[in-house]
Amino acid sequence: MENNPKKKAKTPKESHFADRPIVIILTIMIAFLGGIPGIIAIIDYFNQKPDIKFQIGVVQTADHRDSIVRKNNSFFFLTCAIINIGKKPLFPSDFTVTIKADGEETDLLSFTMPDNFRTLTSDYKTIVNYQNTKESPLVSLKKLSPDETFYGNFYSETTTALRESFTNAKERLIKVRCTDVFGKIYESDFRPVPKGILTGSFDIPKTGIQVRPNPFQKLN
Repeated sequence: MENNPKKKAKTPKESHFADRPIVIILTIMIAFLGGIPGIIAIIDYFNQKPDIKFQIGVVQTADHRDSIVRKNNSFFFLTCAIINIGKKPLFPSDFTVTIKADGEETDLLSFTMPDNFRTLTSDYKTIVNYQNTKESPLVSLKKLSPDETFYGNFYSETTTALRESFTNAKERLIKVRCTDVFGKIYESDFRPVPKGILTGSFDIPKTGIQVRPNPFQKLN
């Protein structure tokens, strides 16, 4: 008679702490980061983002009044302060400006401002000089740290028809849009007040704009 030894019953493999390296790694990381509060701080850090606030200052649309022959003889000029009130730096990649006149929107292209640029108001009484504005276009902003403010401008040449349409519209809206390097969009809407009259002699802070009386104003 064949002797069949009894098979030993299988016992579950004992689980040891050392058999789980991921547990060891996580334990060390938690201790290194200061426990649960440290982990929460790390999560908060990666969840923090830039928070942008726009403050639009000067907005002007006018016709060029010089001897240069231009295909488009009108322009749009805007000054804007951008404030990062968030916890992370902003890295812009593009700025766009859209104007809306009586429900019709138009995207404006950014142009380089001419040297020694100046305009004359329609009543011929005031000259507006743009000093150093060429040096701070919005597109020159590459990084905006938390609690930092950038003062920039946007200049675009347009047709006279578009300028007149926007100037004479009953409802006007300006939209400034910033796209960062990660594709996130920050934007702000602004409704300009009715066109005022510039008189006297003064400088507009942070814009490089000088307003002066025209010494050769047109006589009535």
